[in-house]
Amino acid sequence: MKEEDLKSNDIIQQQQQAVEEMFTIRYITPQNAVFKGTEGGFVAMTYEGKEYPRVMPYRAFPFTDPDKYISIRDGIGNDSKEIGIIKDLNQMPKETVELLKRQLDIRYFMPVIKKINDIKEEYGYSYWNVLTDRGECRFTVPLGTGNVIRLSENRLIVADIDGNRFEVPDIS
Repeated sequence: MKEEDLKSNDIIQQQQQAVEEMFTIRYITPQNAVFKGTEGGFVAMTYEGKEYPRVMPYRAFPFTDPDKYISIRDGIGNDSKEIGIIKDLNQMPKETVELLKRQLDIRYFMPVIKKINDIKEEYGYSYWNVLTDRGECRFTVPLGTGNVIRLSENRLIVADIDGNRFEVPDIS
C-alpha cells in the first residue's frame, strides 16, 4: 500500500471513531460518577476519573417522566456537550439526588396550582387567579393557542403569556 493510502485510511478511521464517539450514550451511575456542590451553588462532577468543575442537569422528559433520563452536560447554552445520561435519578446516592433535584427545580421552575380561585375570560385572554405551592398568583393565558396542555386524564400544564408554566396535577 502507498503511503498516501495509509494516511487516507488513518483519516477515515479517525472520522469513524469521532462519529461513534458522538453517538455513543454514556450512562452515569454511582459506580462511575461522583457529584458535589460548589461554592457558587453549582454542581461539579468526577466521571470516570475526569473532573468537570460545572455540570448542568437537563430532563429528557420534563413533564412525563421527570426523574428518568437526566442528561448531564458540560458547558452552557449552545456550547454545552452531553457527558452522559442518568437512567433513573432515584438510583443515585441520596445526596446526589437532592443536589441534582435542587438544580432541576431551578431550571424547570413550575409552580403547582393547588386551587383555582377564579378564571375570567375577556378580549381573547383568560385571567387566572390561583393558589400555588408558592403562594397566590395571577397570570394571563391567551385563548385558543394551545397554552393548556393535557398530559394525562387529570393532569394539565398551563403556559401564560410570558412563557411561565404551571402544573395542575389533578383537575378534579
